[in-house]
Amino acid sequence: TMPRTSCSVLLQGGLVVDGTGRPGYQADVAITGATITAIGPNLTEQFDADRMVDATEHIITPGFIDIHTHYDGQVTWDPLLTPSSGHGVTTVMFGNCGIGFAPCRSTDRQQLIDILVSVEDIPGTALHEGIQWSWTTFPEYLDSLAAVRAACDILTMVGHVPIRVFAMGQRASETPTAADLVTIRNLVAEAIRHGAAGFSTSRTLMHRDLAGQVIAGSYADRDELTAIFAGIADGGGGLFEILEDFADVEKEMQWIGSLSKAFGIPVSFAFGAHTPEDQRKLLSWMDEINRDNVLVTGQAAARNQGSLQSLRSKYHPLAGHRTFVTELADLPFPQMIAQMRTDETRRKILAERSFFDDKPFARVIFNPANLYPLLDAAGVPRYERRSTDSFEGLAAAAGVDPIELIYDALVNDEVLWAPLTGSASEDRLLDRLTHPHVRVGLGDGGAHLGIFQEAGCPTYLLSHYARDRTLGRKLSVEEAVKLQTHDTAGVVGLKDRGTLAVGLRADINVIDMAALRLHEPKLVHDLPAGASRWIQTASGYRMTMVAGVPTYEHSQPTGRYPGRLVRHPLQNGDLNVRQLAEIDPSELKGPEPRSTNDLLVADADMVGGGSAIKRAYESNRATMIQHVGEFLSGELLREGDTRLTAKL
Repeated sequence: TMPRTSCSVLLQGGLVVDGTGRPGYQADVAITGATITAIGPNLTEQFDADRMVDATEHIITPGFIDIHTHYDGQVTWDPLLTPSSGHGVTTVMFGNCGIGFAPCRSTDRQQLIDILVSVEDIPGTALHEGIQWSWTTFPEYLDSLAAVRAACDILTMVGHVPIRVFAMGQRASETPTAADLVTIRNLVAEAIRHGAAGFSTSRTLMHRDLAGQVIAGSYADRDELTAIFAGIADGGGGLFEILEDFADVEKEMQWIGSLSKAFGIPVSFAFGAHTPEDQRKLLSWMDEINRDNVLVTGQAAARNQGSLQSLRSKYHPLAGHRTFVTELADLPFPQMIAQMRTDETRRKILAERSFFDDKPFARVIFNPANLYPLLDAAGVPRYERRSTDSFEGLAAAAGVDPIELIYDALVNDEVLWAPLTGSASEDRLLDRLTHPHVRVGLGDGGAHLGIFQEAGCPTYLLSHYARDRTLGRKLSVEEAVKLQTHDTAGVVGLKDRGTLAVGLRADINVIDMAALRLHEPKLVHDLPAGASRWIQTASGYRMTMVAGVPTYEHSQPTGRYPGRLVRHPLQNGDLNVRQLAEIDPSELKGPEPRSTNDLLVADADMVGGGSAIKRAYESNRATMIQHVGEFLSGELLREGDTRLTAKL
C-alpha cells in the first residue's frame, strides 16, 4: 500500500474549474497549510485530512480577484471588506481612480477625505470616525496596511491626487513646475519601491471635488505623465491605471501606447460606454499594440452599472417633488409610508412636477423608459431587461401613467433600478468582456454607497452569464471563472493565485451552481457614525478559502481573517522595464493628451457650420458627464441641499 500523507483540508468530488478556461473535470483537491498539494481522483486513498469537505455537485474554482475597489477607508474598520468577500472574492485592489489617503500630511487629511466623499460617495462622517490615521508617507501607509488582518488579501496603488497634494500643496490643481515634476517622480518611485501595485489617475469630467472642480491631475500633460511613468520605472515597475473620457480617441491611444511601450509598463484603462465606432477602434488598437506582449488592457464592468432607488435611499423619482421634500422626507419610515398610502397625499404628489425634471441625470435615472422594478416575478434581481419591462412599458400595457406605477412600487418598499448608460441590454457589454484584452473591473466595492452596489458582479458573472441569461448568448462556467481569476490575476502580476494547480495558494471557492443567487440589495446603516450604504449579499458559496483558511462557509463569515497586504506583485521578473535615461526621446514625442471631455467644447476648429451642431452635442455630452459625476458623488442631494430648498 502507498504511504499515506496528511493534509489540512480535502475537498472531495467536485467539478474542478481551474481558471485556465480548460473544461472542468471531476477531482478532489488536497490543501496543506496555505498551499494546494494535490488535485486528482480518489485522493482519500492517499491523504489523511484534518477536515473533509463534500464538494459533490459543486464547482471548485480559484478565489476571485477584484482589481477595482475603493476599500481605502473601509479596510481600516471592516476586516470583512463587505460585500466583496461574500461573493467569492479573495483578493482586492484599491487605490483606484487617482484617489486615496497616502501620502498625506495631517493638515491635508480633510482635503483627501472630501475628494473620496465627492468622487466616490463615501460618507465623510464614516471616513472621519473610521480611519485610524497613523501615516504621513506612502511607505508608512503600507506598513499600516501590513498590520491589517482581513477576509481578503489586499493590494493598493498610489493615487495621483494625494501625490499632487503632497508635492504641491495649495497649488495641487495647477500645472506642476519642473521642480514639482522631480518631486512627483520621486514620490511615485518611493511608493512603487515599497510595495504599491501601481499608480492610478483620473482624467474624466465625472470626478470632481466638492467645489465642482475636476480633481487634481485630470489635465496632466505629457511631461507630467512621462515623469510618472519614469517614477514607476525607477521603483521597479508596476501598473498604470487610468479612468478617462477618451475625448479624442486617436490622441489617447497615441500617448498611452507610446509611454507604455517606451517604458515597458503595463496600462489598464477603464473601458466605458463608448460609441460602437470608438469601441471598435479601441479593441483593434489593443490587438495591434499587444501583438508581441500584452501591455495595454481595458477594464470593463460585468453588468450595466445602475442606480438603486427606494424610499429609503437618497435618490428616487419622488425626491424632487415638493410635497415629498417638505412634508414626508423627514418622517420615520412607517409614518412616511402610511401617509403616502392616503389618497390625498398620492393625488398631491402625482400632480406635482419634480424639481429634477430638466436635469440631464434625471432624464436617465428617473426616466420611466429607463427605470425598472429590480426584482422579477420570481423575486430575483434582474439587470438585463426588455423595454417592455420598464415602468413605461408596464404602464402602457396597463393603460396608466408610469408615475402611478412608480409611486405604488415605492410605497410597497420595492427597489427600482435604472442603468446609468441608458441601456439594459448586455450584448455590447459581453462583446467587450470576451475580447482577449479586456478584463473584468469597475465593480467599485466600497464606493458609490448611496447610489449603486456593483461589488456582487462575481456572483452575477456566474449566476447570470453562465446560467440564467435568456436575452442573448451565454458564457460557459469555465469562461466566467477565467474572467475573474486567471485574467484579473494577470493584470496585477499575481503569479501565486488565479488558477488551481499544485504549489499555488489555496485561495478557493466551493460553489453550488444550482443554488447560487444574488439577493435583493438592501439599504443598511452600518458604517461608522451610522452612515448608510447599499449592500447585496449572495447564497450558494459552500466555502471560500484564503490561503487555506475558510473565511466563509454556507455564505456566512467564519470570523477568520487570513488576508494580508501583498506588495508590488508585478515585480516578479515578467516586466521588462526601461529607465527614462535608456529611452530615445523621439519615442516619447507626440500630441498632448485629450482625455477629458470638456476640452472638446472650446476647440477653435469647431466654429460655425456643421461643427456648431457637433459643438452643441459635445457641450451637452460634457454637461451630461458632469451631471452624472454630480449624481455619482451624491452631490445633487447633499443633506440640506440649499439648491433644492431654494427652488421650493
